Amino acid sequence: MEILIEFEKYLKENYDVDGEQNTIKAYLSDIRQFILFFKDHYGEDIVDFSKAHVIEYKKYLTEDKNRKFTTINRKLASLSIYEDFLIESGIRKNETKVIKKRDFYKIERPIITADI
Repeated sequence: MEILIEFEKYLKENYDVDGEQNTIKAYLSDIRQFILFFKDHYGEDIVDFSKAHVIEYKKYLTEDKNRKFTTINRKLASLSIYEDFLIESGIRKNETKVIKKRDFYKIERPIITADI
C-alpha cells in the first residue's frame, strides 16, 4: 500500500514526531483498516473516498463491529487527516472535504463535581 507510505511521510512532516508518535501510529492503523475494509467487503482498492464511503464505514463499525462512539470518532478524525493529505497532495482534485463536524457522534461526558 504505497499510499500509506506517502501518508506516513505527510504525518511526519506535519506532526512533531517525538511527541506525536503514538498519534501517527494510530492514524496509520485506522487508515489501513479503512482501506482493508473496502478491499475485503467490496473488492475495491480505495485511495480516495466519498461521503457514501464514510457512511458505509460508519455503518460497518457500529452495526457489524459494535464499536463505541469514541472509537468511531477517533477513526473519523484519522480519516479527516487522511482527507487533508489527499487534498494537499493533489490526489483529490476536489478540495471540498466530505467529513464534516456533524459526522462525528456527540458524546456527553458526565460532569464530575467535588461532592461526587
